[in-house]
Amino acid sequence: WSYCKEMISGYEKNIVIRVGREKYYLSKYIANFLAGGLMVALPLLINFLMVACFIPALTPDYSYNMYYAIYHQHVWSKYFFTKPGLFIVLYLILDFVIGGLFASLTLLFAYISKNKYATVVLPFLTILGIHYLRRLLYWKVYIEISPIYILHSTAIENPNVWYVILPMVVILFLAS
Repeated sequence: WSYCKEMISGYEKNIVIRVGREKYYLSKYIANFLAGGLMVALPLLINFLMVACFIPALTPDYSYNMYYAIYHQHVWSKYFFTKPGLFIVLYLILDFVIGGLFASLTLLFAYISKNKYATVVLPFLTILGIHYLRRLLYWKVYIEISPIYILHSTAIENPNVWYVILPMVVILFLAS
């Protein structure tokens, strides 16, 4: 939103002349990435800390797996059953990165459209489009491809696997 505003008002040209194009865009990208990542990861971290105040930290038992919805093909499942703290930290990092990358898509759409409303709405519609594509492939693909469900640490319907998450992160990084 601020990038569109700066482009429309001409403020971007003043900053680019003073600091250079690379520094300006890099600082915009970093600020946008951090804001998006914190918007996703910070509420999860606060929720975890609040729950940790009341529920004891026990290592999950694999024999109760039907209650956890984390199976052997799930990404980082071995850490869930051996080092649950590491599992939580890894998922918070993954959520931070994916949230930051989706927030950084706004810069791409701002550069293309120069409309501040479309800039904010188009990344959200991209996420929903991928999510609904997953609905079309419901009985054909048994891995999770929805970015909305990948942010969950437990399997909603299909397991999260690294060979879907890693290309998604790389594509989002290259696109943004």
